[in-house]
Amino acid sequence: MALWLKFNTLWKFFRFFALIDDVEVPENMRRCVSDNFAFQEFWRDWHASFNRWIVRYMYIPLGGARRKFLVIFPIFTFVAVWHDVEIKLLAWAWLMCLFFLPELLAYAVWRSAALRAVRGRWYARHIKAAGGSANILLMMIANLVGFGVGLESVQEFLRLLFSWEGRYYTPAIFVVFFAASHIMFRQRDRERAAAERPPDSCPVAVT
Repeated sequence: MALWLKFNTLWKFFRFFALIDDVEVPENMRRCVSDNFAFQEFWRDWHASFNRWIVRYMYIPLGGARRKFLVIFPIFTFVAVWHDVEIKLLAWAWLMCLFFLPELLAYAVWRSAALRAVRGRWYARHIKAAGGSANILLMMIANLVGFGVGLESVQEFLRLLFSWEGRYYTPAIFVVFFAASHIMFRQRDRERAAAERPPDSCPVAVT
């Protein structure tokens, strides 16, 4: 959170002066770091200008959506080396890729015609929230490895998390992440509704 706040402040400061000079630059931190339940969404909104460069000069030339299960490995490896040449950053990159794969697969399966009926059920959001809870934990683990305590400390954290000692904390963590995912879903619904509303329409019904 502190890292997000630091970067967000810096980039907004420089964006402010660019806009004063009538230079339109992209918003780099379009969403709070804590307001993400999916890898794709997180990386689309974290350092958005760099993400745009990656998409244009690496993701699309390497095959884009047709080979997304493969292209994430060279892309994240490049991003790790771009930060610095360290073992923990390479471990972060490859963990991100490994954790990214289940999400990509889940998205493909979820959008398939076979699950069309399930997507309309009342419990569909709960399934997505469970997936979002797992994603949040995996993103935390990967980022702790690369930019926090390192690989060995994370291994100890996981041992405690899934041991008998963590039998009370682990369910509580997933309950919190599950509830947070639902809150984020509602926020996305509001954002979509605001985007679809005509500019001159009143958001409050007048009777």
